[in-house]
Amino acid sequence: MGTGCAPVMVSVSDPAIQVATNSYYEAQLEPLKQGLRSFVVFRLAVTNKTETELQIDWNQTHYLFNGSPYGLYVF
Repeated sequence: MGTGCAPVMVSVSDPAIQVATNSYYEAQLEPLKQGLRSFVVFRLAVTNKTETELQIDWNQTHYLFNGSPYGLYVF
């Protein structure tokens, strides 16, 4: 019998709040750990920069990791 040490995953977001902006909206995404070592939820704030209603199709949104889709954004 032997004992081993498995690596412990620790999540880091740099910068802590990611921002995407264009002439239509500004979106801020803040991953949160809620006392755990890895992210468990995200805080998303979207600011509409237009005079019209902003529509988001949540079924067409994706979480990006290193610039590539990494699963759906679950709401």
